[in-house]
Amino acid sequence: MADWVLRMPWAGEQATEKEPLYTREWLVTNGLGGYASGTVVGLASRRYHGLLIAALPAPLGRQVMLNHLSELVRLPGGKTALLGGEERAGSLAMPGAAFLTEFRLDQGLPVWRYKVQDAVVEKRILLPHLQNTVQVRYRLLEGSGTVRLKLRPSVHFRPHEAPVNAGFSGPYAVKAIERRYEVLADPSRPPLRMFLHGERSAFTVEGCPLPDVRYRVEEARGYEAQGAMWSPGYFRADLAVNQDATLVASTEPWETLLALKPPEAFEAECERRARLLSAAPEAVRTGPGGELVLAADQFLMSPAGRIEDAARAHAAGDEVRSVIAGYHWFTDWGRDTMISLEGLTLTTGRQVEAGYILRTYAHYVRDGLLPNLFPEGEREGLYHTADATLWYFHAIDRYLRATGDRMTLRILLPTLRDIVAHHLKGTRFGIGVDSADGLLKQGAPGYQLTWMDAKVGDWVVTPRRGKAVEINALWYNALKLLERWTREEQSDGDASLLADQAEKARRSFNQRFWYENGGHLYDVVDCEDGGGDDPACRPNQLFAIIALAVGVGCGHEEAAHAGGVAFARPRPSRLQAALRRRHPRPRRRLPPRHCLGLADRTLRRCLAKTAPRRPRRCAPLPERLRETFGRSLHRLDQRSVRRPGAVHPARLRGPSLERVGSAALLAGYRVIPLLFHLSNRLSRTGFRRA
Repeated sequence: MADWVLRMPWAGEQATEKEPLYTREWLVTNGLGGYASGTVVGLASRRYHGLLIAALPAPLGRQVMLNHLSELVRLPGGKTALLGGEERAGSLAMPGAAFLTEFRLDQGLPVWRYKVQDAVVEKRILLPHLQNTVQVRYRLLEGSGTVRLKLRPSVHFRPHEAPVNAGFSGPYAVKAIERRYEVLADPSRPPLRMFLHGERSAFTVEGCPLPDVRYRVEEARGYEAQGAMWSPGYFRADLAVNQDATLVASTEPWETLLALKPPEAFEAECERRARLLSAAPEAVRTGPGGELVLAADQFLMSPAGRIEDAARAHAAGDEVRSVIAGYHWFTDWGRDTMISLEGLTLTTGRQVEAGYILRTYAHYVRDGLLPNLFPEGEREGLYHTADATLWYFHAIDRYLRATGDRMTLRILLPTLRDIVAHHLKGTRFGIGVDSADGLLKQGAPGYQLTWMDAKVGDWVVTPRRGKAVEINALWYNALKLLERWTREEQSDGDASLLADQAEKARRSFNQRFWYENGGHLYDVVDCEDGGGDDPACRPNQLFAIIALAVGVGCGHEEAAHAGGVAFARPRPSRLQAALRRRHPRPRRRLPPRHCLGLADRTLRRCLAKTAPRRPRRCAPLPERLRETFGRSLHRLDQRSVRRPGAVHPARLRGPSLERVGSAALLAGYRVIPLLFHLSNRLSRTGFRRA
């Protein structure tokens, strides 16, 4: 277990800089989309912070059910100490900072250690898998006598994305059943059920409001930053050395809550995490690789609110699975799910869940489109996306290469053929193939259909309506993949029609997308309303390299054919000249591992070396790209490996770890499509421990 522990030592009263205590955050998830999250010191700085954000059936969605816990210990001599922190308007109180000696992540779960005179108290937070339940466990590790623990829960029932001054304002009701307690609000929400498992435990009803709670991150972002909570009373229990007291709070029925005692639930979760690591490739079972395997688990979930979907899947002997695009506020997005599927499941040994995800999304296809996202608390998705559906083909291809599951392919083939048919004849949001050149166009007023999806009110920041470069690369990729699968599973005649359509798109791509004056690819051609071609140099052309070169050709006979699509015309001298014009000299020298410096250097080397003068068609492009990126990144890693805290890349190499780099971005709680895919494909960079 020591290999999976990340530590943040703290000097207690001697610490001079206390900002990390309220700026560093932790996150624990439950596999349903629910979570617990907060700061190290325990104060809530975001609307999303709380000890239990429950994922409830539609139309409720994720609800904040337990916001805060005030913790007080009383020593045998009568000394008392508050262990947490809170912030009110004009007042920041962090009494726990004086007693905190360490915060750490043990197997991905947060652990605090406090020392009050000779008493050492350890606190852990656990969310049992597939339950809207939180367990907060306290243990006295050292001490000269019995310690009294007093816990005061505070609540403000509301949707987790609602402003902090919105939601249910009361009155709350408290219901007692023997030593079990319920806090009730309006009938639309389930009650918050609580009990304290410990020696001489009791609950005292003492309702009191907590007004003017300040959320500093919300204030910095310009949102409502003050709200109120309410406490129904406080729990107490006695702690002797090596004894536990565990507060359990949940929206689950009492039968579920009482089925497992807290120690049993903790052991079960540890076993589950150990199984995740044992299922992963051997090279990533310990150290940074193991941390990433456990981080990937946070993003895989069974959607709690889609009861009909679960019933349909269970009837077929299947399970509903999806991917949370990011915490805290994202739901499951089609694009992010398909891009991250390989890194989250296939490289971590969770091929079964990958199959669940692919088959689940097949049922979500409407008019040839995958959903862009599922709004919070709703059963039906929104379909305004042009690329999520095309990434679906890519995800299926990676799944088949990893598993050889032809049965799933046969199940999905009718859906895939329907998708292509809808794209050929045209479907929603102006998505359809131009019969003149075989390229895929997209765009509708008021909608952002690509991954550049920023929107302010009714203003679409980057509409990109027309024939976008990465959309057409993905379209060609989808046609080639479906052609091969059709030939293997059905008939050559149908496959030939797909091959003709793919060849038409390939020729048109080469003729239309190279921007001679700029030395790069157009971002969009045939822009809407006669706007011509958009010469903006955007990273979308990197998607074209990946989709055309890696998605179709890598490891297959058609590698040379696919490899020449994106860069059939440019010569190295033109590419180098274009780069020199755009980047004559860096304004300042960046550290070797700075992300901007790394991107700039690797892109220069890649573009300068990928295309030989003769022949003009790059053949094969995939291997050249992979070798170029691999060499340059390895050299950069070798330069920085001597720096303290760096991990030698040799520890992360080997066939089983070829694409584990994709999970590195999980530390930011957001699956970023472009960088995720680039790291997944072209790099084997070193990792640093937080």
